[in-house]
Amino acid sequence: MKPNTKSMTQRKTTEVEIKARFECLQDSLTERGRRLFAGNEALACGYGGIAAASRATGLSQQTVRRGLQECQQIELGVAPVLEPHRNRRPGGGRKKLTVKHPQLLPALKKLLESTTRGDPESLLLWTARSQRNLVAATGTDFGCGRSNSKRWLTASDSPSLCATCHQAPANGTR
Repeated sequence: MKPNTKSMTQRKTTEVEIKARFECLQDSLTERGRRLFAGNEALACGYGGIAAASRATGLSQQTVRRGLQECQQIELGVAPVLEPHRNRRPGGGRKKLTVKHPQLLPALKKLLESTTRGDPESLLLWTARSQRNLVAATGTDFGCGRSNSKRWLTASDSPSLCATCHQAPANGTR
């Protein structure tokens, strides 16, 4: 037997131990903490550690691999320094929909104008329109609607939608 290979029972035992440690810490770990934990466990396991850590934690092998690389960078002292409250490098994550679609906020305000309830000077307002109705009225999902719908309502589907701007007409008819 090669010195770096483990028997099947040793690998299973290692996975169970990793899983037990992960379950104890899982609720207190951030996204980056989970990645570093899994990467560290994979590093400690050696050969086959990425697959073992992935099975034990439920994280993808790519995530474990990224965590392993981050652990190695930390050991070498070349890891990018992140602010304490950050999980990702600056610029990481999704962009706000209002940045990607600047016309979204004015369109929603225009749609909600007639159905908004509450004191107009209060910070708390509500509407009777659902997200589905708002998405249908804008004519596009802007990436925030139902992901499995087969097609969206467009201006040609409804005469109450303006063909040029995909907004409800000014007279308030639907």
